Amino acid sequence: MSAGRKFWAIVCCGLCMFFPWAASGCSARGNFGVDSGIYLITKGSDSVFWRSVKSGADAAAAEYNVKVTFLEPSSEEAESEQNAYFEKTIAEKPAAVAISAISYEGSATYIDRMAAAGIHVIMFDSGSKSDRAAAEIMIDNFESGRSAFFALRELTNEKIVAGIVSPYEQTGNGAERVNGFLSAAREDGNAEIVATENVVSNTADAALRVKEMLEKFPAINAMAAFNEWTTLGAGTAVESTGNQQKINVVGFDNNVTSIEHLEKGALDALVVQNPYAMGYYSVQNAYLYASGKLKKKNSVRVDTVVATRENMYSEKVDRLLFPFA
Repeated sequence: MSAGRKFWAIVCCGLCMFFPWAASGCSARGNFGVDSGIYLITKGSDSVFWRSVKSGADAAAAEYNVKVTFLEPSSEEAESEQNAYFEKTIAEKPAAVAISAISYEGSATYIDRMAAAGIHVIMFDSGSKSDRAAAEIMIDNFESGRSAFFALRELTNEKIVAGIVSPYEQTGNGAERVNGFLSAAREDGNAEIVATENVVSNTADAALRVKEMLEKFPAINAMAAFNEWTTLGAGTAVESTGNQQKINVVGFDNNVTSIEHLEKGALDALVVQNPYAMGYYSVQNAYLYASGKLKKKNSVRVDTVVATRENMYSEKVDRLLFPFA
């Protein structure tokens, strides 16, 4: 079977093989002695990542027979919208809430208030300065940033002259990834970061900013992007300018377009998360706290893999790489 046909075959059938819960479908309605159920507040809704989070949450809702209410800001920069959802949560007092915070610092007061009101708070994907959360469901964002740099170093022995394109600067997970990348670059001793741009979470803006960066800094031979949208923008910019051979690009997450970029050479490596697991474990932990079955603070570390053209169809990688939402 050709690589392209295998790609689509895996996209079509992989979910049933890897996630047997997926047939559960929509959020189940029920309760565990608390009528108000669980709220899940994301940083957005219109990406493969967030659709995968929702699929995982739906599966856990069906398994534990709980009601999950999804509250989804219009973009990953819509901090005021998310703050309004925080106020709604405080006013309506669900049994538990799972949150991916747009602002690391700005979310802290709201989370403190939720905890003080007796709401069990589960942080997932992107954390908060508050220490009142009952559980955290996340990747190691700092180490994943280091992994992104190491992926670039695997591609060349020459000096790395890199540009960085990252999401909303107030968001904790993006900042941690960039810090990890910079840490590894300093340790490397043969790398220079010549430009850093924070962009809004859409492909067009990210692509435009990357093109401008490449024009301003023609010595760039590496590019690092730290979420789904910036990765799509970086791949699109490198492909449209014909720089696939000159510039090594590492990104995050597993959009179908970014996987095609990986196959064709516009991207060279992807740090792939498991958003389905984040959604599933967030609802699972919310249920366990709200039902009194879990009382101590809990931390669930979600694994990542680094996907390349060489390993993308290996058993370990393809289960996370291909989007099923």
